[in-house]
Amino acid sequence: MIRRTIALEPFAYRHFDQPDFGGTKISISKQEFVSKINEYYETSWKAAELADNKTSPLVDGYAWFCKHFFVPNFVGASVGVIPITDSNEHLLRTAYEARTPQELPVLTRFFPRVQVSTWIAKYLDIILYHRQQIVKERTQRSEHLPEQASHLFIQYCIFMIFLLGSGMVYCQYQSTR
Repeated sequence: MIRRTIALEPFAYRHFDQPDFGGTKISISKQEFVSKINEYYETSWKAAELADNKTSPLVDGYAWFCKHFFVPNFVGASVGVIPITDSNEHLLRTAYEARTPQELPVLTRFFPRVQVSTWIAKYLDIILYHRQQIVKERTQRSEHLPEQASHLFIQYCIFMIFLLGSGMVYCQYQSTR
C-alpha cells in the first residue's frame, strides 16, 4: 500500500552530500530532513481535516506529477536566488552545466557565491514528484525502482523568500564558484 508520506529521491541527495553542487547545502542529515518534512506534511493534512477543508497542502507545479510544498525554513538555509541589479549585473557568469552525467549541459547563468551577499530564506519550497513519475523516469534510465512506500518524492529543494510581483529579475547563485 502506498502511504501518504514523502521520501527523498536520490536526485535530491546533492543538497546534502555532493561537494561540487552549486546550490544551497542542507546541513542536517537526510533522515532528519525527511522526518521533519513528513511532520509538516502530516500536520498540514490534519489541520485541513480539522477545518473541514479537504484541499491538499500541496500547490500544483508545472506538470500533473509535480507539486510544491512550502514549509518554514527549519534548516537555516540561505535564499537560492538574488535580484539582478545594476550594481551586481557585472558579476553574472555563464556556463554550460548538466545536473547529472546522463543529461546534456545547458546554458546557465549565476552569481559566484563569494561575490554576492544573501540572507536566510523564510520558507523552503520542497519540489515533489509523484511516485508514478519517479517509477517512469527510473524505468527509462534502467534504475532500481523506489523501495519506499511513499506516494511523493523530494526531487529538489528551493530556498526562498517571497518577493513575487516586485518586477525584478532573479538569478541563482552558485556556492562552489
